[in-house]
Amino acid sequence: MALRLFVTEDPARLSRHSQTFPDIQIIEQLFSSCIFREVVLRFCYLWFAILAVLVSASADADRLELVRYTNLWTDSPVRVADAAGVTYVPGRGHLLIADSEISEYGDQTDPATGELVFNGYNVFESSLDAAEVYGRWLATPPDPKRSEPVGIVWHPADGHIYITDDDQKRIFRYSFSEEEAFGQPLSSAYTSFDGRYTDPEGITIDPSTGNLLVVSGTKKERVLRFLFDARQDTFFFLSEFAVGAHLSDPEGITVHPITGHVFAVSSKGIAEFTGDGIFVQKFDYAFLDGTGVTFKLPGGGSFAPSSDPNDERDLLSLYVTCRGIDNGAFPDKNSLDGGLAELRLVREKTLSSPLRVPSDYPTVQAAVDAASAGDTILVSPGVYQGSIDLGSKQLALVSEHFVAGESKTISTTVLDGSGGKFVLRVGDPNSPGGGRSLIHGFTIRNADDGITSTDPFDLIHCRVTETTDGIDYEGGGGLVRHCRFDGNRDDAIDLDGSTAVLIEQCKIVDNSDDGIEVRLHPHPGPDTLDIVVRDNLISGSGEDGIQLIGYDVETARRFRIEGNRIVHSAQAGIGMMSGANTREDYEAAPLTEEVVVIHNSFRDNEIHISGGARLLLANNVMVEAKRTAAKGITGSSLIGRNLSWANAKASGESLQSGEILKVVPRFADDSLQLHSGSAAIDAGDLEIFWMDRTWELMPQAEIRGRGPDLGALEYWVGVE
Repeated sequence: MALRLFVTEDPARLSRHSQTFPDIQIIEQLFSSCIFREVVLRFCYLWFAILAVLVSASADADRLELVRYTNLWTDSPVRVADAAGVTYVPGRGHLLIADSEISEYGDQTDPATGELVFNGYNVFESSLDAAEVYGRWLATPPDPKRSEPVGIVWHPADGHIYITDDDQKRIFRYSFSEEEAFGQPLSSAYTSFDGRYTDPEGITIDPSTGNLLVVSGTKKERVLRFLFDARQDTFFFLSEFAVGAHLSDPEGITVHPITGHVFAVSSKGIAEFTGDGIFVQKFDYAFLDGTGVTFKLPGGGSFAPSSDPNDERDLLSLYVTCRGIDNGAFPDKNSLDGGLAELRLVREKTLSSPLRVPSDYPTVQAAVDAASAGDTILVSPGVYQGSIDLGSKQLALVSEHFVAGESKTISTTVLDGSGGKFVLRVGDPNSPGGGRSLIHGFTIRNADDGITSTDPFDLIHCRVTETTDGIDYEGGGGLVRHCRFDGNRDDAIDLDGSTAVLIEQCKIVDNSDDGIEVRLHPHPGPDTLDIVVRDNLISGSGEDGIQLIGYDVETARRFRIEGNRIVHSAQAGIGMMSGANTREDYEAAPLTEEVVVIHNSFRDNEIHISGGARLLLANNVMVEAKRTAAKGITGSSLIGRNLSWANAKASGESLQSGEILKVVPRFADDSLQLHSGSAAIDAGDLEIFWMDRTWELMPQAEIRGRGPDLGALEYWVGVE
């Protein structure tokens, strides 16, 4: 049985692979736990004689810690009586807090001070530590007497504020700018659909799609997903998932900006789910024991930077509001006790007994030699000279970025190969097949190979520079995510031998030869090697952005090149050669391996794509090629809908046979984000028929308009 293992934070992307490679057997969805900047996955392979291969993954246990708690009425100038929703506005660096019941106080006063409780405001702009207030507004629905703003979120795409009201069962959209803020809503929609009951409480944004997520409280607790289409001024219900089995009567909801995991808040605890609703873990409030703090009716939640100005700005806290005593249920009690808690999500299990460098072991190699399979080695900031051989042990080699997510630790924790053959070696070349290791949070530099491997490994949040090849795979493969490769003397990533790999969300810039080079060494199967390159910036390559080198025999490999920005390559954006030739000569070799090239943006390459006899080219934007956009696409290849503009035309131009949109793409900026007036918006195909089956080019959940956009970046409403 062939096994392909895909590691992903985004379940929609996991399903995308099953669409592309239908014989993939996803044995078990890998379970991940979140820290501030990254998901760290630990693997354990269990082999059974008759049942073939099962894969399981153990998640690291997390915990919450209380950083601070502030009574927003007695201890803060914000003066919030019943704090419900909370959201972070990055451009202002502040929180917005919605008070769901302050208007119900009418002309009542604070018994302690005689101060009027309700002064005509129900939304408050606060500093992260609630020590300062910057603004007060009234979010006024059509019927102010029934106003109960329980959830609030700022939307990064349009800059508007979205508020849920559990009395009117609606989502309201408000302006929020220096010229106009709140007042009457711009639009609204019922959260109930098809006549079904909902109790809308918290609201948040899924940063990967721009969708609105609303948590419904009593009666079938669940999370509802909505799309707001500004062009039609309409809300659309998309999907839902249940949370009631793990959390009763949830009041708040937020999404971790890095992992995409959903956190639902209730008086019983805080539950974490994947983006498509798979339960991950639940935190109770036992961490408050001994603090003197009690959460009274916790409500909203929002991830935002730490309130401590001495912390790195990318160190995240979870802010949770507390409504206190419900003044509607207990009108005879003083309920001026709204609160704001700042919590820290801390990794516990993995680092309970790490091998520490240099406090326990003077060098990284000494810690590796002392480690057993499954151990974690935690490296403090510093420069560590010499080559490090992990051997065939399954280890987690991590910097303090793994713990706290502070970006500076990547640049200050340096593994320097001292000009040797490699900085890191993963696997025993004489006995490949060891466990899968993790390398997280380092600068890796100054050797022939940054990393050489025969066994699989995951490289996350690292910078690789000043090497010949950044990664030299001789087999194994694995995952490369959120890494930067720059200033390497040959290739950023070199794939040799029987290597399957997923490379995503990386910056591969200014490397002297190829960004990614793949030698198609003989590999007859029976297992198929899947090489997935997606959502990367590949820029300034001295030869090709991605180079595929054939060895004159068909191999069991498949390529999916998707969502990348491939720009400023000295030669081809994607180039294919035969006969083991590694020097780009624009042969446009008719390689017969399956190559899927979709939703990429190509700009300012000599040739954007050269070669391929079994290639699918669809939903791409291709502009400003110096020689020609595409050459030598032959055989059973299919060219679907693409945008081509300002490309030089040479003989052998392949795009003549496709459905080509020849218009100015209108980019908003050099990132190749589409301008609001771009003809590429909604112009792509959702699916295409090729090789005797229908291929889904983009999952419906990732579409932000009426259809897929052309190019790498889906248009966000509000980009001009």
